[in-house]
Parts: sequence; structure tokens; C-alpha cells
Amino acid sequence: MIKCEKIETLEKTASQKRFEAILLFVVLAVAAIRCSYTESLQSTMSLYPKFSNITSSLTLSLILLCSMAIWLLAMLAKKEFIYRKTGLEIPIFLFFIAAIISTFFAANKRDAIDYSATLFIIMLSILFTAQLISNSSQIRLILIVIIALGCMNTVEGITQAKDANQELIKDYQNNPVEHLNRLHIKDGSIEHWQYLHRLYSRDVKGFFSTSNSLGSLLILSIFATLAIIKQYDIHQEKTFVPLIALIFLSVGFALARSHGAILATTISLLLLATRLKLSSFILRHKRLILLVIIVASLLVITSTIGYGIDHSRLPGGNSMLVRWQYWVASVDIIKDSPLGIGGGNFANAYLKHKIPAALETIADPHNWILSITSQYSLLGLLGFSLALLLPTYNIFFDKFESSQKETLLSADTKKHPTTGIFLGLTIVAARMLLLDIPHTNELAVNAYIFASLCVFPAATFIIAFYMLDKTIINFKTETTTTVILSFAIIAIAIHNLVDYAIFESGVFSIVAIMLACLCVLAGKREIYKINLSKKLAILATAACFIVVATFHITTVRMVSKSGKLLAKAFASTNDRDVKENLNLAIAADKCNPKISLVAANMYRNKYKLTHNIKDLNIAQHYYNIAISKAPSSYRVLSELSNVLLEKYKADKKKEQLDTALELAKKAAQNYPSRSQLWIDLGDIYTTIGNKQEAQKYYKKALKLEDDFQELFEKMYPEENILLYRMGRDNYERLHKITASTD
Repeated sequence: MIKCEKIETLEKTASQKRFEAILLFVVLAVAAIRCSYTESLQSTMSLYPKFSNITSSLTLSLILLCSMAIWLLAMLAKKEFIYRKTGLEIPIFLFFIAAIISTFFAANKRDAIDYSATLFIIMLSILFTAQLISNSSQIRLILIVIIALGCMNTVEGITQAKDANQELIKDYQNNPVEHLNRLHIKDGSIEHWQYLHRLYSRDVKGFFSTSNSLGSLLILSIFATLAIIKQYDIHQEKTFVPLIALIFLSVGFALARSHGAILATTISLLLLATRLKLSSFILRHKRLILLVIIVASLLVITSTIGYGIDHSRLPGGNSMLVRWQYWVASVDIIKDSPLGIGGGNFANAYLKHKIPAALETIADPHNWILSITSQYSLLGLLGFSLALLLPTYNIFFDKFESSQKETLLSADTKKHPTTGIFLGLTIVAARMLLLDIPHTNELAVNAYIFASLCVFPAATFIIAFYMLDKTIINFKTETTTTVILSFAIIAIAIHNLVDYAIFESGVFSIVAIMLACLCVLAGKREIYKINLSKKLAILATAACFIVVATFHITTVRMVSKSGKLLAKAFASTNDRDVKENLNLAIAADKCNPKISLVAANMYRNKYKLTHNIKDLNIAQHYYNIAISKAPSSYRVLSELSNVLLEKYKADKKKEQLDTALELAKKAAQNYPSRSQLWIDLGDIYTTIGNKQEAQKYYKKALKLEDDFQELFEKMYPEENILLYRMGRDNYERLHKITASTD
């Protein structure tokens, strides 16, 4: 039996406050870790005992989930708990349902599980963090942490701007051929050009994967600083440190050179000024203004799409041209898979729908609306967008009642110096564990490396935190504070219409924490006391353990165990032990096709040395397992086709040639813009003796190459170079073949 009654005030005992303060620290610590190293879900495997990126990411998600479970279990032990309604419960639940459905249809279920679980747990932390905040001191703490993390990343960005790739550039200039060979990059290829473009560009990105992600974090930090400064008279001495922090963050913002972030911040600041200056007018005409915003948005979307259709690009530089290519392919993906392709599966799906001449392959469409819709369907978009934007809508149009404004959290002078120190130490420990820190035989050199990689970033954070914590006094959460924070979210939403920074776990963690603050300050603000019968409390307790255990088993345990077994296979010298460990690794993570692919490639490479047909048969076996787990992977299909062709050369069995042909056709259908796949098809038909069909595919490959070169010349007329995606040798060979028949 459940009894639920609405209560007026949120009353907590001293022990409960201490308990929840510890849990809030855990939430902030996880966010701080995610903002202090490059977290990526792209690599699903690692070799034990090193912590892989995916394992560390899932472990951080597990820590968040466990903290939520511990809080709930503590409440269930008393058979009652107090819950603050946020208004985001239904949107987050809708996203959860969409994630489950899309995972069921995902081609690569390992990636779908990992991406969806990480994103959903961060979304769930919005509801959790909102329960932990009970006074303005905690809002103050959160804002200081966000600003300090921005300062830490700015310092890292300044270092990158100063020393960007200098050692790599020198190494390349001294011996370019050897440098490229180490990276397995062919001279004169598109990969060579792309590598040089990255090498010589000063990509200031802090601890994130791109400068745009740094830009998104600094947006949040800058608006958090503005929320603090707005409380004080600008001429008073106590605003000095926040103003210095704002200037310092602006330097990092400028160094990041994220045009999307700059434009989004400018628009958001203009909207913020309008909201603050014309507050009464907006509230009187909220319906008309909402209608104008909707109509204006539709006009912008329509005109943008119209321009894109007419010009095959968006207005702006090359970055907007390629974004149009991403978006066109994304729309095709959505049409092809209306229930979603599953989290983390965009990269594979994109290959099938990619514009043939497009230069790049990508893992995200650089637009959060298209990203969520393609991976999680329209239902997922509805849940995600409501969770992201509903609090800002309520604040912009003052949807929370006037009486609630009076209950905004009162001023609080409590400081948190020890919290800053412990968060700094957490950053040190996390970087020690997560980074591959090089070691030498010299103690002084090791000490310098450790200090620069682990201590210095944490020290930067602690200094920024301490100065802000000491300076910001009498913090009170006014309505203006809430409005400023809401426009930080608006800026993030605008920026990520042309980028994917919001999906970096560090950025999204800070967004979630800020949304939790907005829910506390201007959400539904309804507080419920829920009493459970003993039987229901026991069932809920069991459910908590089941959820946490299920997450651990299906993510962290599977990934780490399979990585450990894979490492054993690589370390083994005995053939029998190698195969046994490979089979155990595959069995340990039944969702992951990449382990089977690694095993297949291992035996394929071994065959090149031994020429033992048994090794080729084993490789074929593992490729078949990989295909059963990822049937749309062009790479696996193509590799298995090549294996069968090698076997055909050895024993001349026609069924192997026929199967190789079918696999090659499927591979080309799944990545039609890859010229090498059409060359492979042409080569198979040449082997069969069907020169007419071979010519058709050779010409198709040449057409793809010519279209690419035409687009490259259009995009980069100043380069005055000729690049070959298929390689110069292949290009010249095909030209000779097709010319001789014409």
C-alpha cells in the first residue's frame, strides 16, 4: 500500500542533510572527473589491466547509479521518503522507453547499450540531484564547481594553444615518410591530408575531444559566473574575483575559436537582456510572443532547408557545407529506421546514406535534434527535448507562480573549502588511474610528468574554487539568478544545433546538474511525502539491487571481463590457449561484434605468415560470428569476402567464389560511397570472367573518385593538390582498364 501526501516545506534532519551532502559530492565528483579527461565511448574494448575509455565511462555511470540506489534504499529503510517533483519525470521516462526500443533494433547492441545507458543515467541524475539540493549554499557550491572546472579547462587550453603539436610537427618535418608509416597513412592519400590538417591546426579543446566541446563547457561556466556577478553591485570590491574569473573564462572561450559557441552565446545574451529588460511586457503578451517564436523558428528552419536544397550546402564556410551533407544523410537514416538505429550506431548507419562525394565519415550528425531522432526515434526526441528545454520554457515565460518566487532558497553564507580540496584530490586520483602516464628511469622526470599531468590541473581547480568560495558571500537565489542559468541551457541548445558537444559526458553532466538547479528553483516545486507498506518497501529494495546488478553485469563486467580475456589471448604463445581465451572473450560479451573481428583479424594476419589454410578457416569462423552480431557492418562483410577469395585461389571451389561475390555486394550496398568496395566487386567479376560486369563496377568506382576530387577542389581551391581516396595506383589501373575497353 502507498500513501502519498503533499507537504508544504522540505524538512530534513541534520543526519539526512549530511548524508545527502555526501551524495551531492559524489555527483559533483563524477562530473569533475568527466571534465578532466577525454571520455569517449567510441572504443568498446581494451586490454586488461589498463582502464579502457569505455570501462571508465561505464564505471562512472555505475557510481552515479549506485549513489541513486543508496539514497533510495536509505529512504526505503524508513518505509517513507520525501520526493520533490521536477516536472521532468515523464520526459525522462519517454526517453528511457525510446532507448529500449531502439536498442532492440540496433545493429550493434553493445554500442547501443553503452551509449544509451550512459546518456540515460546522466538524465536520471537530474531528478536525483534535485532531491539533494535543499539550500542556497548548495546552489552556490554547484556554481563555483562549474566555474572552477571552466577555469581548469581554460588553463589546459592555454597550454595547448602554446605548445600545440610542436613535437609531432618536428618529427613529421624531420622524416615525413617514417612518421606516416608509423601511423599506417599512405603518402598523398586523403588520410594524409586530413592528418596534416589536424597536425597544423591549433585545436584548443581543454580536456575534451573538440574545441566545440570546450566552448560548450565555457558557456555554462560563463553564465554561472554572470549569475553570481548579477547579485552584487559591479563597483563593490567583492565582485573582483568573479569578474577576473569571467575575463579568464572569456580568454579560454576566444582560444577555443568555436564559431557555433560564440554565435549561440551572443544570441542567448541578447535574449537574456531582452528577458530582463522587458520582463513585464513578455509576461503580459506571453502567448503572442510564444506564437512569434514558433513562427520565426519555422521560417528559419524552412528557409535553411530551402537554401540547402537549392545550393546543396548551408550558408557559410566549408564547415556548413559538410554539415548539410551530414543532415541530408541523417534524414535518410530517420526515414529508413523510424524506430531508431540505437545509441552509438550512427557511424555505421551513416555509411549507407552518406553523400558519395562527401570527404568525411562521422559518428554524429552535429545536430542534437537529428542525433537523438536518428538514434532514438521521435519518441526519444520528445523525451530528450522536453527534459532539456521545459525548465527554460517555464522560466522564460514565468510559468512558476508568483507565490513560489517568495520561497526561492534564502541567502546562505556557508562555505565549502574542504569540498574543493576533496574534488581536487578526486581529479588527481582519477587522472592517475585513467591516463597512460609515461615512466622513465629518472625520478625527477617522473615527478615532473606526474605533476604536469595530474597535480597541475587539480591545483588549478582548487585555486579557482578557493578564491571563489572565499569571495562569494551572502549568496541568495533570486529570480534573476534562475533566469540567467536558464539561458545557459538555451545557449547550449542553440550551439548544439551545429555540433555534438552536448553528448560529451562531461558537458552533459554539467548540463544535468544545472537543470537540477533550475528544477529546484523554478520547477513544479511540489513536495510529496510517500509512505510504503513493509511489503512494498521490500519489493522496492529488491528492485534497486536488481537494477544495479543488471547494469553492472550487462556493461562494466562484460566489457572488462572480455577485455581481460582478450589481453590473455594476445599474451599467450600457445595456440590452444590463444583460441581458448578468444572464445571465452567472445562468450563473455555476447553483444560485442568487435571482439570476434579482432580474433578474425588475428588469424588472418597469422595466415599471411604461415599460409596454413587452418588459420584461414579459423578467421572465417570468427568473421561469421561478427556478422551474426553486426550484420550491416561493411567491414566484416568485405573482410569475409576477401577470406573466401583467398580460399578459392587455394582450392578453386566455385561455391566459395559465389559466396564471396554475394558478401562483396552486401558490403558495397552498406557503404555505397566507398570506391574500394566496387573495385573489389569488379575484381571478382574479372576472376569469374565476366568483363562486362567488371567494367560496370570499375566505372562506378572511378565516378565516385572523380566526384570526390571535384568536391575537394571546390572546397579547397587554394590547396592545388590531387588526392585519391582509392589510392593513386588503383586510380591509374582502373583508368587504363576502362580506357582499353572504351
